Amino acid sequence: MSVTAIFEVAGAVLVSVGGATVILFALSTWLGKVWANRIMQVDRAKYEKELEHLRSELRRTTDTEIERLRHSQHAEMDVLIRRRKIYEQAIVSLRIFLTSAPILTEEDQKKLLEDKKKFLAAFDLCYLWASDSVISSLEVLITLIQQNTESLGSIAQKRLREAYSNSIIELRKDAGFLETKIKPETYPVVSFK
Repeated sequence: MSVTAIFEVAGAVLVSVGGATVILFALSTWLGKVWANRIMQVDRAKYEKELEHLRSELRRTTDTEIERLRHSQHAEMDVLIRRRKIYEQAIVSLRIFLTSAPILTEEDQKKLLEDKKKFLAAFDLCYLWASDSVISSLEVLITLIQQNTESLGSIAQKRLREAYSNSIIELRKDAGFLETKIKPETYPVVSFK
């Protein structure tokens, strides 16, 4: 065998091996892409399913929270409406403590007694629905009124008016006017004899 023949056979072997290598490389590349696409589709489907589950869970949680907030807001509004009605009664009936007529007719005494009963009813309702600050301010006012009633004139009118004004402002704040700029000392307490 000649050297040329050996080179030809070796070249043919190399070309066939190289061609097979190229074919194998092309097939493995194609097969790798096919597998990668299938794996990617399986993963994509898995992640889309998980993502849909998370969306559903988020929707459910959000809907539940929105419903809870609506219920809470409705309950708060109901309490505020009740408070306002009670506070209207309380404020109107508080006025009885500002009148000071030395001599009352029998009819006036009956009316005053009725007004005091209305105040006590409103005060009882305040204990149920009012905030602690309102209750405290009303307790201070009532204590001063009781002391002044037991020992007429023992509490200065100025102190009674301050307690009255403070109660009015606390009722106002609790009725929804949290940022009120009105100060108790500027509230004009007016009564007619």
